[in-house]
Amino acid sequence: MDYLTILATRSLILFQSPPMVYTPPKSPPTTPTANIMLLPPESINMPLHSLLYADTDCAYFLLRHILLHSLPLPIHDSPLALGITLNDQHHDTFHDHHDVTPHDQPRPPYGRADSVGQASRELLAQAESTAWGEIDKAKKFGVALGRWFGNQRGGKGIGEDQLRGLAEKYGLGLVSV
Repeated sequence: MDYLTILATRSLILFQSPPMVYTPPKSPPTTPTANIMLLPPESINMPLHSLLYADTDCAYFLLRHILLHSLPLPIHDSPLALGITLNDQHHDTFHDHHDVTPHDQPRPPYGRADSVGQASRELLAQAESTAWGEIDKAKKFGVALGRWFGNQRGGKGIGEDQLRGLAEKYGLGLVSV
C-alpha cells in the first residue's frame, strides 16, 4: 500500500486504553497536583490526513469530545456545572437583554466562585493537554510512516500488518475508512 492511499483510506483510533504504569511501592497512590481528574475518554476514530494536516481543527474537536464524554471527578464538577460552554457562541438570555458589567454577573451558587473557576481552568488544561497528546502521537506515527517510505523499503509499499504494528507502537489503533 502506498503513502497517499494510506492517508486517504485510513483512520487512527485515538484514546486507546492506556498501558498499565508501574508505580513504586513508596509512591503516593494519587497525584496531589490536581483537585479534579478526567476519566479516560471514549475511543474515537479520526482520519489520518486530518490529524496530520488540520491539527488545530482536530484539537478543537477532540477537546469537545473529551469534555462531553469524560465526566470529571467529582461528578458535581461536570463541564456544565463548571460554566464551560461547548458551543461556538455563548447565548445567555439574561446578558442578551441587560447591559451587565463583569462585577454584576451572577456567581455560582454556594460561594463556590473561586473553586469553580479554578476547577474549570484545571479541567480545560487537562483536556487540552490530553487532546494535543493524542495529536502528537498521530504526528509521530505520520513521521515514522514517512520514514518508512523515505528509505529503500518504501518502494515496495507497506503491508496492513506492518502498518497496524507501526500504529500500535505509538499507542494508536488503525481502521479503514
